[in-house]
Amino acid sequence: MTTPQPRDMLLTLFAQTRTLIHEFADARSADERAERSDKHWSAAGLLSACGAWMDYSADRIGYFQRGEVAPQSVDFEAVNVAAIAAAENRSWEEILAGVDAAQARLSATVAASPPELLEATNTYGEGPGGPLWGETRANGFIWPVHEMLAHERGLERGDRVAALQAALTPIIGAPAECARISPAALADALATSDAPLVLDVRDAEEYAEGHLAGAVNSPLDDLTSAALPTGQLIVTYCNMHYPGYSRGERAAEDLSARGYRAVALEGGYLAWAEGGHRVEKTTG
Repeated sequence: MTTPQPRDMLLTLFAQTRTLIHEFADARSADERAERSDKHWSAAGLLSACGAWMDYSADRIGYFQRGEVAPQSVDFEAVNVAAIAAAENRSWEEILAGVDAAQARLSATVAASPPELLEATNTYGEGPGGPLWGETRANGFIWPVHEMLAHERGLERGDRVAALQAALTPIIGAPAECARISPAALADALATSDAPLVLDVRDAEEYAEGHLAGAVNSPLDDLTSAALPTGQLIVTYCNMHYPGYSRGERAAEDLSARGYRAVALEGGYLAWAEGGHRVEKTTG
């Protein structure tokens, strides 16, 4: 079987994104369509953010098309904040038309990109980066589908969760199967004589910028060679941008399969820090 080229793969996925977004939109009640909130994802804010990330990826590809260096430092949270704010003064129809326009723009931008451009290394700061098509796929398919899935799961709409999960699984695999521990429960456990070992499975740069006090850095890719205690509870965590598919959950799943007592931290580093628990930074 011939492996599809990144451009063809992206265009196929983006067409699927459009279908799933419209199915999501059609399933919203009048009250859901009218809701606007800057505190959490309303359906309108979510769709507005989907369009914003598609536009972001089209803009980023543009740097490569022009032979320019793409921005190396980006405030990603600001993209979501701006998208939610933009949704407040737009009708449901305007928001849906906006995400359709963003999807069409991203598809057209990808279609106009030669294969070698999509394979170009896309970096941020001093990180190793990855192929441009990777982030493009994440922003145009994985992120929107994952966020719609999380929204439907919060509403306990099992049929919609199943449909979105079925679309996501062939691309990034099934959700991790692992036990989880809340930040509050972990804080209590760390204050006992039988405290768990906390593993930060992010990369060294992320760890240096801030981590749970006392956590040991063991990036996910290096975890198989790490020397770990067999009797002590191990708690793994990352930033958990994709709950169910995060590095922390994958680590706990892998360690459990290898016979360790391992659980993942619910919400990851951000949930821990936002809960007021102690964090540290690595100073140079």
